[in-house]
Amino acid sequence: MGVNNLDIDDAGLNLITQFEGFRANPYQDQNNIWTIGYGSTYLTDGSRVTQYTPAVTQNQALDLLHYGCRTAINCINTHVNVDLNQNQFDALCDFVYNVGSGNFISSTLLVLLNQGQYDSVPTQLMRWTKTGGQPNSGLIRRRQAEINLWGS
Repeated sequence: MGVNNLDIDDAGLNLITQFEGFRANPYQDQNNIWTIGYGSTYLTDGSRVTQYTPAVTQNQALDLLHYGCRTAINCINTHVNVDLNQNQFDALCDFVYNVGSGNFISSTLLVLLNQGQYDSVPTQLMRWTKTGGQPNSGLIRRRQAEINLWGS
């Protein structure tokens, strides 16, 4: 069981909205997953976003973002067994929101972090910069922003 009981704050939410951007209508992301708002793949009733999901306003998109962040927050608070400061937590929230809880739980990043190897996190984050096996400039920028927040 994790040792943290943190919640995402404005720095983390701003990081997510900055990189996800707002899209009112459903769209397929780089992995062909239906997405809406600020990168939400699920609606607040727990159902998946589909091509038939109605358009959302920015306020509705923020509600979906908060709903989606709950999964990342709970994952980090449950699986990280070392103390995190708020910026470290927010950086991980952005990362988990982007790559998914399952990927985070099975990652070398989590293993090393739970061994207290905080300094290994930036290198581990940079391992997650490819889409379809190819480097992705957006993911490289996003991981760098997470690293910057992690270290601040």
